[in-house]
Parts: sequence; C-alpha cells; structure tokens
Amino acid sequence: MLLVQHVLCTLITAMMIFSGCTPPVEEANDIRTDDDVTSSVADEIWEPVNAVVDGDTINRVNEEGELEGKWLRKYGDGSFMCTGNYSNGAKDGYWERKFPNGNWEYQLNFKDGEMHGTGKLYYENGQLRKEATYESGGEQGEVISYREDGTIEEKQWYINGIKGGKCELYNAEGELEARGAYAYNRRNGVWVFYKDGVETMQLEYDNGAIK
Repeated sequence: MLLVQHVLCTLITAMMIFSGCTPPVEEANDIRTDDDVTSSVADEIWEPVNAVVDGDTINRVNEEGELEGKWLRKYGDGSFMCTGNYSNGAKDGYWERKFPNGNWEYQLNFKDGEMHGTGKLYYENGQLRKEATYESGGEQGEVISYREDGTIEEKQWYINGIKGGKCELYNAEGELEARGAYAYNRRNGVWVFYKDGVETMQLEYDNGAIK
C-alpha cells in the first residue's frame, strides 16, 4: 500500500512539474518571463510517465522525483505541443513547441534550466518574431525582432540580458527610422532619426534623458 501511495505521489508531482512545458511562470528564468511568449493553453495532455514512444522510454522521473530525459506534451486533441530534455529536473538541451494551429511557437536551447545558445520565437501565424543568442537566460549580442508581417522592427545589442550597445529601429515599411545606442537599458549618446531615408534630426541622450 505504501509503495502504491509513493508511486501515485511521484506521478502527481511529475504532472504538476511538467505543466512547465507550457512553460510555467514559476520556473526561474523560463521563457515565460520573456514577453515574447504569450500563448496560453487550457486543454493539455501529456504522455504517461515512462511511456514508450518509437522504442524510447520518455517522461521519466529519477529516484529524487525529478524530471529526467525526454518529455513530450500534447494538446487536448492529441496534436503535438512541445518536447525537450530534462536533467535533474531542469530543462537541458533543445526544446521546441508549437501553437495549437501547428505553427512553431519557439525553438530554444537550455542549459541547467536557463536559455542558453541560439533561439527563435514565432508569431502564431508562423512568422519569425525574434532570433537571439542566450547566455545563462539572458540575450547576448545582436537580437533581431520582427513584426507579424515579417518586416524588421528592431536590431538591438544585449549584454547579459540588458540592452547595451547599438540599436536600430525600423518603421512598418522596413525603413530605418532611428539609430543610436543603449547603456544599461537606457538610451545613451547621439541618436539619429530618419524619414524616407533622410536624416531629420539628432538628439543626445544621457542615461535615458535628452541633454
């Protein structure tokens, strides 16, 4: 009886933890902390713990009750939602997820539970929304953001998840609208503004404020 209770507790714990494939807000440094991922799902199912799919055992829980190895989650209609790898309860390696309509929502890499390496986020219509490189959960280097119609909205450099370095902003027609730099998430130095490809003015910023 005690063994049955232990198994049931382990399964319930695993189901609660794996709800993180959504992914969960409560999981530290998960992509749910990134405003670019906004979809929500009310009807979700998961493969049973220790299920065998294509000859591989997935959805495993280790002796400490932590998620381990490959996990797979589906929408209520049985279609694919997301899959990826856990190591000692933390996301590790490549993860991918689709919207309910079958288009990609994200393709990301994780290390010790944090985004690490190249990653892509998408709009529900399938259009690429952002492509970035992450280190320890934060963007690193140039991050390119797109509008839902595919035009570039912004090119921004990041340092450890903080805006730092050059920035270019583009209008809805894809034309350069402004060029400048950030320091610690605030505009800094000279910004140049354009209209129809012609420079219209310059403003100098200091710690986010116009001089």
